[in-house]
Amino acid sequence: MLVDKKDKAEEKTVKAESGTQYIVTTPALNCRALPDSNADIVKTFKFGETVAVSSIVMKGADVWGKTKAGWVNTVYCEKV
Repeated sequence: MLVDKKDKAEEKTVKAESGTQYIVTTPALNCRALPDSNADIVKTFKFGETVAVSSIVMKGADVWGKTKAGWVNTVYCEKV
């Protein structure tokens, strides 16, 4: 997989507050292997499920949360 250096430079990773929780606000939220909407789906969370996030990656306009299973786009979640 090739990575565009410009895209990589625009990524910013920050550690989430300990115990940061999000609630899924969409019928199905795909959890991905990497913080990218084209990455492999490793799990799917359902509406209303609580997801623990350990770190955040800001990639362009998207904000991705790292879970134990993979990465979720936080636009489809609400911070608890």
